[in-house]
Amino acid sequence: MERREFLVGLGVALLAPAAFAVVSGCSSSSTSSSPADSFNVVSAPGSAPGGYPHSHIVAVLLADLTNPPAAGATYLTSSAEGHAHQVSISRSDLADIQEGKTRSESTTVVSGHQHTFTFSKP
Repeated sequence: MERREFLVGLGVALLAPAAFAVVSGCSSSSTSSSPADSFNVVSAPGSAPGGYPHSHIVAVLLADLTNPPAAGATYLTSSAEGHAHQVSISRSDLADIQEGKTRSESTTVVSGHQHTFTFSKP
């Protein structure tokens, strides 16, 4: 690993908890999620050309499982290596996850790569 990659990774690791606290604190009650109304899923690692493998996290709202939106749901992942992805889950897949089934979905392609999330209700 080159010095620059190490320093960028170190900066992300040090700033990520503070950024998460700021984002969490700024959410309104109608759109925020707490551990009681959502669960986190971690993606399989992906590797951008010239980058090092990394994962993302997405918070799935339990309300989307119990009452799936007609158009399904699209979630923004956590940021890693300076980017985030979107992952969409269809209405029928949300209902299947609610019933205890497992579903896998791929993210949008960003920075030349994508990730796969495997969703199952905790």
